[in-house]
Amino acid sequence: MNRPNNKIDLLLAPVALEIDARLQSLGEMDAEALNFRIALEGNVDLSNASMIHEGVIEASTNGINMHHWLASIDVRGLRLSHDDHTLVLGFPENIRDLLNRV
Repeated sequence: MNRPNNKIDLLLAPVALEIDARLQSLGEMDAEALNFRIALEGNVDLSNASMIHEGVIEASTNGINMHHWLASIDVRGLRLSHDDHTLVLGFPENIRDLLNRV
């Protein structure tokens, strides 16, 4: 079992909780509002899959102090990683639909 090795590892909990709350908020949006939010926060073109990925990451993490944790898209959701520690937070259905659309 991996244990926290340093302060950055210990800061995963507040980062994950903030991002989970953001994902829940995004998940409550209809498709039009979600598209607008992702395009706006990510400054992306929603016709390009890699740009949508960037927009989803930005909309999920914008304004959150990540404490050196990195966010990326995973087949299961939003992956948070630092060194060899990793955690995946599941996406709401509307974000999964958006990511699968392109």
